[in-house]
Amino acid sequence: MKKAAENLLFVIIFSLASLSIQASGATLTWSGGDGDWDNDARWGGTQPVSGDQAQVNNGNKVTVNLAGEIASRLNLSNGSTVNANAGSLTLNAVSNTASLSINNSSLNVAGGAVVVSGVVNNFLQNSGVINVSAGSLSHTATNLRFGDGPSTGTLTVSGSGQWTSGSLIIVGTGNINLTGSSAQISGVAIANTAAGAALTFNLTPDSGGINAIGATNVNLTQTDTLNFNTDGYLGARTVQLFNYSGTLTSTFDTTNITRTGVGSLLLGSNPLGNPASLGANEYYLDYGDGSNDSITLYYNAVAVPEPSTLALLIGGGAMLFGMRRRIQHPFGSSGSSVPREL
Repeated sequence: MKKAAENLLFVIIFSLASLSIQASGATLTWSGGDGDWDNDARWGGTQPVSGDQAQVNNGNKVTVNLAGEIASRLNLSNGSTVNANAGSLTLNAVSNTASLSINNSSLNVAGGAVVVSGVVNNFLQNSGVINVSAGSLSHTATNLRFGDGPSTGTLTVSGSGQWTSGSLIIVGTGNINLTGSSAQISGVAIANTAAGAALTFNLTPDSGGINAIGATNVNLTQTDTLNFNTDGYLGARTVQLFNYSGTLTSTFDTTNITRTGVGSLLLGSNPLGNPASLGANEYYLDYGDGSNDSITLYYNAVAVPEPSTLALLIGGGAMLFGMRRRIQHPFGSSGSSVPREL
């Protein structure tokens, strides 16, 4: 009887241990089409808990609406989407694996909070996308890598979205889009040192800019590009594109400062902090002294008439010119002041 009891106790302990191991390290794959994250059946019986790897593939769409959703790792692939609309999602890998991997798929944060922690790289590959249009994405893991080799990735922060990160490491080709007066990218150290890597910043004049205060490095040493359209903010303007407290290693390889109807603005001379001293449709990028400074754009985008207005002005000018001719030659085309004889 005692032996049977010991055996039963062993079975119970072993079963509990097995369940604990499975619960803390299972790989759960979403299936059955679109639905909410907390749908246990779609995860094979139970939704992910801390330590589990969550996989969403084959074009499925999963929506986060509740607080407290969690997984060790989120792996998105094959055109899949996770939409965080409310509540919270925490990804907290603690071993040598990424908390987040987005391969030809999208993570859209439109509300609530997403927290990506962990100690190693996370990935945006093969056109992987992160969109933060509202709410926040706090990326406290070591790196967010834009691709490997020829792979690409895009990070877009718009509306009232907030992105906070430790660092962005550019390995392949990356695009960072920042639009909207409340949109903010903060606490970011940017390093682009891989040969062949290319990072493009698409910024608008009403965005909050990239705040890298506290970061140790902004490193633009490869074929990095800045695209900035001055439409909507005419006249002499000063825009702080980057605000950082570390070291700026280099400058943008290519800058496209444009206005619709004008094309690229011309590079002017240093305005010494006074954008009004620039000529019409001229710009200047001030990189500071390389440390404890910022990247500041000065431009003087003079208003240009719209095509319809311009056509009206041209037409009006032609009419005035015709009137002037008639006034100058009241008695004939010869210009003579003597009336013609009938």
